[in-house]
Amino acid sequence: MTFDEVSMERSKSFVKALQELKNLRPQLYSAADYCEKSYLHSEQKQLVLDNLKDYTVKALVNAVDHLGTVASKLTDLFDQQSSDVSTMELRASCVSQPQIPAFTVPQLSEAMAVLHETANNLKVPLEVIAPLDLKKLDGIALGLSGDLQLVNAAKVCVLLGQQSLAYI
Repeated sequence: MTFDEVSMERSKSFVKALQELKNLRPQLYSAADYCEKSYLHSEQKQLVLDNLKDYTVKALVNAVDHLGTVASKLTDLFDQQSSDVSTMELRASCVSQPQIPAFTVPQLSEAMAVLHETANNLKVPLEVIAPLDLKKLDGIALGLSGDLQLVNAAKVCVLLGQQSLAYI
């Protein structure tokens, strides 16, 4: 499967997961109407309530599961688009600067393969920058927290030529 095919599959997978989540809404409304009518017209209200509680728990678990699937698919799609941007950055930076190293941060294996191939085609060395180690920052705080900020900070340090900070 080519890189573009993988990208298209991830997009389709996200759209499908989102549609499945959207399809839950009318099903849940229909079930709520049915439960309301059953309760109002039943002589055994406690039995109907118990069944409703069981159904509600299962429906909630199902909705949360679908939401988790959508979040996972969205993360995959974001990772894909991020690697696409990295590839474009690499191409742009190498157009006017042959033989000057290109820098990237750790990517998904598919994206790294494309970056290495692109770098080889452009005849430039590709250097992968490791994220900063938060434990070694010795109390220095970044503007924002999170793994992505550690990756971005490491890239900035290397690009600015601050080699001592790049390996903190």
